[in-house]
Amino acid sequence: MRTAQAFIVLATLLLSGCGLFREKEDPYVDLTKILPLDRPTIGQAIRLDVDGVGNKEWLVFYHIDLVGGNPGGSPTSAAVYRPQSVKDTRMPPYLVPALLWLPNQGYLCLFTCEASMEELISAGPNLQELVIRDKRGTDTVGVALFRWNAQLQPEGAPGEELAIGGFVPLGHFRGDFIQAAKDSVTVVRKHYDRSNLATREIYLPEAGRYYQQEVQNVDGPPSQLRSPQEAEIVFAPGPPENPAEVKLPEKLVLAFYQNYRNLSEIESYFTEAAWTKLGRRCSENACGCASKYEDVSRVMVKQLAYESELKKTTQVVAQIVCMRNDNTPDPLSTVTWQVQRQDASTWRLADVVPGGEGYLCPRAGCPPFGGGE
Repeated sequence: MRTAQAFIVLATLLLSGCGLFREKEDPYVDLTKILPLDRPTIGQAIRLDVDGVGNKEWLVFYHIDLVGGNPGGSPTSAAVYRPQSVKDTRMPPYLVPALLWLPNQGYLCLFTCEASMEELISAGPNLQELVIRDKRGTDTVGVALFRWNAQLQPEGAPGEELAIGGFVPLGHFRGDFIQAAKDSVTVVRKHYDRSNLATREIYLPEAGRYYQQEVQNVDGPPSQLRSPQEAEIVFAPGPPENPAEVKLPEKLVLAFYQNYRNLSEIESYFTEAAWTKLGRRCSENACGCASKYEDVSRVMVKQLAYESELKKTTQVVAQIVCMRNDNTPDPLSTVTWQVQRQDASTWRLADVVPGGEGYLCPRAGCPPFGGGE
């Protein structure tokens, strides 16, 4: 009897002990401590559900190619640690690292990496994408998108047993300002010219990715981004508050095309004689659009070239594409504007003639004109 009683008491203690253990929080695991000294980690590991199965993995950022005296300014790479089960069910899962890599790139960020799970590409499997943003202050200057592929077979040495699955890069972008939204990425790259202009490109995914070909492994052939759906010149920090008061002629020409559909606004950009000559609607072909004014929804400026010397009357060459109301483009056209300086060092559009392709340049600083794509 005593033996039976002892057995019952012992069993009760074990069961209650197991219950107490399960109620405790998960033990703290600092995965950042396992990396070698020449790859210092950044902050703590981030918990994210990268494969959509409901369990959170560990994302670790670390520096590579350390910059002497400034490890914080070194490029950043990342790996995700995932639990991997073994055939012997008596053994608990172990952690397997999966590298986040980009085609033709050895790093993810040059400044500060931020990670999140977002649904940014509609086509493809019903999974969120792992999005890495490179932040320089408050500006996003880099974006990389990945998707977990449970069927991906990593490459290794013959006979080496590797965990199946890995991250497939879907696209990566770098610029001065980047915005990643649902099924589009907008990239702004500054020209660093005298008028503080920039190129804005809008990319759209196809077949569930932004690359031309599907990326399978880090050693595969180079994968290039698809060409942008749209590309145009814009004001880098935003349009001027009062374009009629700008101090550079090319800024007035760009503002004119950006406000092409606002007649009450653009009238103030012209001299009185030029507004009378060109007419209130820049009659067909007069300002570069093949379509009539009322059939144009907006105008994209593809290139600008301008004289480096600010003379009393100076020339600005603009290459444009006019978009119709049905969102189809007019043919690419080039016009040359005569822009006159006013007494207050402001400018007014004085005349425009077709042509001027000879002044356009594929890069900034093309004498005797300047400008850029």
